[in-house]
Amino acid sequence: SKKYPLKDPFVELLKGSMQTFLNAMTAPDKTMYPVSSRNTKDFMNLMSVYLDAVFAPMIYENPNIFYQEGWHYALDEEGNTSYQGVVLNEMKGAYSAIDETIVAKMNEMLFPDNCYHYESGGKPEEITNLTYEHFLAMHKKYYHPSNAFINLDGDIENIEEVLAFIDEEYLSKYERNESDFSIPMQSLVKAQTKEYEYEFTEEDATNKTVIAIAKIICDYQDVEKNLAWIVLSNILVANNESPFTKAILDKGLAEDVEFDVMDNLLQPWAILVLRNTEKKNFDEAKKVLYNVAKELIKDGLDHEQILAALNQIEFKFKEKRELAGIGNTQTMLRSWLYGGKPDLYFHYSTLMASLRKKLKEGYFEKLLEEFLFDEEHLCTLIALPSKEIAIKRKENEDKKLQAELANIEKEDIVALNEHLLAWQMKEDTEEEKECLPRLYLEDLEKKPREISCIEKNMRAVDVRLYPEDKSGIHYFNAYFNVAGITKENLPALGLFVSLLTHLPTEDKSVEEIQKKTRELTGTLRFILEAYAKVNEKEACKPMLVAQVSSLAENDEKAISLLMEIAQKTIFTKENILPILKQELEEFRQAMISSGNSFGILRVGAHFSSDVFFRENTAGYSAYQYLSELENNEEALNEFIMQCELFKEILFAKERATLSTNTHNEEVLSYFIAHLSDQRAERAKVHYPLLTTGNEKMYIPGGVSYVVAGRNMLEFEDVDDAVFGIIQHILSYDYLWNEVRVKGGAYGTGVAVGNTKNCVAYSYRDPDPKRSLESMKKMYQYLEDMEEDKDISQYIIGALAASEAYSTPANIMRLGDSLYFRGIDYERRCKNRERMLSAKAKDLKEKAELFEKVFEEPTICIFGDKDKLEAFEDFEELPLAL
Repeated sequence: SKKYPLKDPFVELLKGSMQTFLNAMTAPDKTMYPVSSRNTKDFMNLMSVYLDAVFAPMIYENPNIFYQEGWHYALDEEGNTSYQGVVLNEMKGAYSAIDETIVAKMNEMLFPDNCYHYESGGKPEEITNLTYEHFLAMHKKYYHPSNAFINLDGDIENIEEVLAFIDEEYLSKYERNESDFSIPMQSLVKAQTKEYEYEFTEEDATNKTVIAIAKIICDYQDVEKNLAWIVLSNILVANNESPFTKAILDKGLAEDVEFDVMDNLLQPWAILVLRNTEKKNFDEAKKVLYNVAKELIKDGLDHEQILAALNQIEFKFKEKRELAGIGNTQTMLRSWLYGGKPDLYFHYSTLMASLRKKLKEGYFEKLLEEFLFDEEHLCTLIALPSKEIAIKRKENEDKKLQAELANIEKEDIVALNEHLLAWQMKEDTEEEKECLPRLYLEDLEKKPREISCIEKNMRAVDVRLYPEDKSGIHYFNAYFNVAGITKENLPALGLFVSLLTHLPTEDKSVEEIQKKTRELTGTLRFILEAYAKVNEKEACKPMLVAQVSSLAENDEKAISLLMEIAQKTIFTKENILPILKQELEEFRQAMISSGNSFGILRVGAHFSSDVFFRENTAGYSAYQYLSELENNEEALNEFIMQCELFKEILFAKERATLSTNTHNEEVLSYFIAHLSDQRAERAKVHYPLLTTGNEKMYIPGGVSYVVAGRNMLEFEDVDDAVFGIIQHILSYDYLWNEVRVKGGAYGTGVAVGNTKNCVAYSYRDPDPKRSLESMKKMYQYLEDMEEDKDISQYIIGALAASEAYSTPANIMRLGDSLYFRGIDYERRCKNRERMLSAKAKDLKEKAELFEKVFEEPTICIFGDKDKLEAFEDFEELPLAL
C-alpha cells in the first residue's frame, strides 16, 4: 500500500507479529479484514497496515498485483500459454467441491435481481473476463470509507487513541461518498427446476446425483425466525433416526439427507439436500418428505427436542469462544450491514424466552409448512455427475484462450511475464522494510505462559485438575490409552469411534441420545489422538478421548450420558450401513477439496508411529477399510464383534487419565465409578510403518495438492527449537514466493513435527511438478542466507504460531498435549530462550539436513490427471474403491 510499499506487507506481518488472527474473508455481500493481537503495540501496528491496505492499496499504480493475484496469460518453459493466477486456482479448487457449486447455482436461481446472483469469489471461467480497469473501478466505488463498517472489540487500553488514529490517518482524508450501497430485497421467485452437470472422475456414477430444494425464508430483521430455522433444520436431519432422514433412508431413495440455513445474508434461505441418489427418485422422495411433514405438522414436532436444541444454543452463547471479537463482528454485521441495529442479534435471553413461548403455539410447525408446501416458490436443483464435463471445461478454456491469443501479440505476453517475474523477484529495499511498523524481541515475554494444573491420583486414575472458570462451565476430557489394538484393527477403531453418538444404546434411541446431549451438554464427542515424546518417532501413546462439557448442575447427568454411549451402544448392520455410506462420501469429498491433509498423513505414516495411527484411523487407509466393509457382510459381522470387544476393554480405570476443571470430588468419583476394572496398561505402542512408495490420486477440479517429506532423525539426532523458526521462514519467505507468488498455488508451507517428521505441501496448485522442484531446493535458501541476517521478525512470528489461545477448553487441551508428550514448563522455557537467542547461522547449519530430507522424499499428490501423468512411477491411490 502507499504508506507501506513492500511487495507483500501481509506476509511481512505474518513473519513478525504476535497476531492471533490476520487474514481476510470474502462473503457474498462483504469483505472482512480482521486482525487481532494480545500485544497492544502489535495491535496498533496491525491496524495501521490493514487500514492502509484497504483504503490506499498500490493496485492503482502496479497492475502486477492484479496479474499475480487475479489472472494473467502465463508462458511455460516451452512457450505454451495458459491462464494463471492465485485466485483463479483458488476458485478452481473451490468449484471441485459439489457443495460449492450447488450453493452457487441455487444463489443464481433464488436471487436473479441482486448481488447474491453472482459468485463473490469469482467463477473460474469468468475470472479471466475481468479486466484490470473494471477491477480498479469496482475497488474505487466499494472499498471507500463511506461503505466501511469498523468494529473494535476487546480489552483496548486507550480507546480514544485508537479512534483518533482511525479518524486522523484515514477517515478525515476522504469526502463522504453518497452512493447507495444498500442491497435491494429480492422478491420470491417462481418455482423452477434446473439441472447441471458436475465434474466426476470415477467409473461408476450410480447414485451420485445430488438434488436440492431451497427457498428464501425471511429477511435479516426477523431474528427469531432466523434462529428458529437453524434449530428446525437440525432437528429434521440430525441423525439417521430423524424424521426426514429416516423416511428417505428406509425407502432407499438417497444415502443422506441434509438441511441447512444460509444465514449472514440480507435474506437467509433454507436448503434441503438429497445426497447420492438418482434423478428418477426425486418425485417419490418429494412425496415421502411431504407425507412426513404433514404428519409432523398435524401431530406436532418433537417439542422436547426443540427445547433441548435451544438449551444447547444458549449454552454456546455463554461459553468463551476463540477469536470472540471476530465472531462478535460477524454477528453485528448480520444486521448492521443492512441498516439494522448492530446489537440486533445479541439479545439471546429474550430471543430464547420468546421462542420457548412460541414453541407451544405451533410456531415451528408453521415454519415447516411455509417452506415445504410453498409449491409456488420452491426451487429445485439437480446435480448430475459427468465424466465429460472436465473434458468440456478444458476444451472451452482452450478455445477461449486461443481466440484471445489470435488478437494479442506474443511479444506483449512475453513482456507482461517478464515484467511480472521481475517484480516478483525484486527484493524489498531496506527503506521499504523500515517503514513497516514492527515488534522487537524486547517487546515479548521472556517466558511462555504457565498452564496451571494440579495432578493427583484417584482410585488408580490419574487426574489433572485445571482452574475452574467463572462461567460455571465444566469440561471433562477422559483419555483412554488404546494400547493392545493392533495395526490391523486401527481402521475398525476409527469407525467405532465415529459411530458413537450416532447409534442407539441399550436404554435410549438415537433421538433420545440427541435430545439428552442437547439438553445437558455444550459438547459431547469421541475422538482419537496419538501422542509421541519429542524425537520418539518409533512409539506413541494412542488415545481414545471422550469429551463432554456441561453446566455444573448437569455434571453427573452429562457424565452418565457420555459413559452410557461409550459402554452401551448397540451395533447392528441395519444401523451401521447407512452411516458407513455417508462417511465414505464425506471422505471422498474431503480428499477432493483438501488433498493436502490426506497427503500429510500418508507421507508421515511412513516415518512416525503417531502419524501412522492417525492415518489408519482417519486417513486414506481408513477410507479403504470403509470401502471394503460396504459390500462385505462377513467383514461387517466381524467389525460388529470388534465393537463389542472395544466397549468391553477400552473404557477401563487402568487405561484412563481424566482432565477436568471441576474440583468437586463427588463428581470425579462419580465418573471413575463408571469405569470398568479390566486390566490394562497405559503403554506406548510401536506400530510398523507404511512401506509404500510415492503415490498419486486423480481428483476433479483442475488443481493439485502436493506433499513431500521424510523424518530428520533418519539422518542425524536433532533436538533444536530453531525448527519452529526455520519452518516459519521457509513457509513465508521461500515457499510463499516460489510456490504461491510465482507458481500460482493458493497455499503452501513446511512443517516440522514433534517427532521431526518434515513435510512441505502445496494447496490448490496448478503445477505440482514445479512445486515439487521448489520444495527440493529449499535447502539452498538456508544455505545462501547471510550469517548476519536479522531473523528477529521470524522468531516473533514463530513464537506467535506456538502461543495457545486463551479459552479454558483450549488451554486444557494444550496442557494435556504437553503432558502426554513429556514437555514440562522447564523445557518450554528452554525452548523459548533458545528461540529468542537464535541467529541466522543457526538456521544455515540446518541447510545440509534439509538437503538430505528432500533429496529423495516420500511424495503423495492429489490432483488433475493431465498433470499427474508425468509421475509415471507413482502408485495410484484410487478415489473410487
